[in-house]
Amino acid sequence: MSDLGELLRQARVYKGASLRDAERATRISRTYLEALESEDFAQLPPPAYARGIVKNYAQYLGLDPVAILALYDSSDDESVGEAIQVVPATRSMDVPSHWAPNFAIIGFMLVVSAIVFAWLYSAYFQSEVLDPNLASGFPTVTPISDSLLSTVILTPVPSPEAQAGGQEVSQESPAQSSTATSTPTEAPISPTATPEVTSVEVVEEPTNPAGNGSVASAVDGAVVPGGAYEFVLVATDEVWLEVSLDWNTVPDYEATLQEGESVRFVADVATVSSGNAGYVEVYVDGVSWGILSSTWNETVTLP
Repeated sequence: MSDLGELLRQARVYKGASLRDAERATRISRTYLEALESEDFAQLPPPAYARGIVKNYAQYLGLDPVAILALYDSSDDESVGEAIQVVPATRSMDVPSHWAPNFAIIGFMLVVSAIVFAWLYSAYFQSEVLDPNLASGFPTVTPISDSLLSTVILTPVPSPEAQAGGQEVSQESPAQSSTATSTPTEAPISPTATPEVTSVEVVEEPTNPAGNGSVASAVDGAVVPGGAYEFVLVATDEVWLEVSLDWNTVPDYEATLQEGESVRFVADVATVSSGNAGYVEVYVDGVSWGILSSTWNETVTLP
C-alpha cells in the first residue's frame, strides 16, 4: 500500500471529520471515499472522473491537490496497466466444408418427379383409345346364317325423277325373293361384288307360319308378317351398327353406315348396338321413335 490512502485518512482524522461528514461536504459518495483511503481503485469510476474526486477530496482536507494527484497517478499506474490489455489480431482459418450430398433426399425427389410426370403424361399427352369398330372407316362384314342370307333384299333408293313420276324402283320383287328363298344353293353375295346401295333390308321368317294377317310395310310395298315389327334405322352420320333379331346371341347384322343410308329389319324383337347412338334415327312400323340414344356406346332393345 502506498502513502496516498494513509495520508488521506490522517488528514481527515486531523480535521475531525468522519466519512459521512466528508460525503455531505464534498457530495462524493462515501463508497468512493473509502476506496481512496483503502487504495481500492477498482471501485472508482473511470480515470477522468476519479481524478476529479481525488482533487476535490484533497481540497476539502486542506492538502495540495497537485501533490495528491501525483500520488494517485503513481499508485494507479499498476492497476491501469493490468486493466489495459492488448489483444493481438488473429486471422480466421478457412476450414474446408465437409458437406456431402444426401442421396436419400435426391432419390425421393426423383421418385416424386417421375410420379408427377407420369400423371401429367396420362392426363394431357396420352392419345385417347378409340373403339376398334370406330377407328376404321370401312364397313365390317359379319357372317350371316344361310337361313337369313336368302332373305336379304337389296333395295336402292328411288331417284327423284322416279319419285316424281310415281314410279317404284326395286332390285328384286317379292316373287324373286321367294324364289331365292326356295333355292338355297344359290351362291352367296360377295361383299366385294355388292353394288352400292343406300339401304339394306334383313327380313326374318315369320314366327307364325299359319299367319294371322299381315301389315303393309312403308318400304317398297313389302309385307310384314303378322305379329312382327318393321324396324328401320337411318344414319344421320357415319355410324357403326350391330343388330341381333329375336334374342339371337350371334349378331344377325353388323356394318358401318354412311350418312343418309338406312337398314330395315322385320322381327318380333331387335337388339341394336351402336358406337354413335345419337346418329341413328329409329322408325318402328313407320312411326319415328327419335334417336336410338343420347349416349355414344349404347345397346337398346326394340320395341
